[in-house]
Amino acid sequence: EMLLCDWSSDVCSSDLGNTSTGAALYAYAEGYDALMTGIMANVAASWNIRQFGVIQDFAAARKEALRQAEELYRQYKKTQ
Repeated sequence: EMLLCDWSSDVCSSDLGNTSTGAALYAYAEGYDALMTGIMANVAASWNIRQFGVIQDFAAARKEALRQAEELYRQYKKTQ
């Protein structure tokens, strides 16, 4: 059985925290509002957990992640 994280300890080898924190810092520094900052952090973490190995076309992956974040942002704004 392969586990990404051993939730019984304080150590997680998946780096999801680093990914989401880095994405949140990027979004905040770029001037995005709190909603988009949270969405970008979560989208980045979701890409990290589903990725295995090196991303072959990082520019395309980044473009798709931003598209996902923008779509989620529009959906959440509609419900407010």
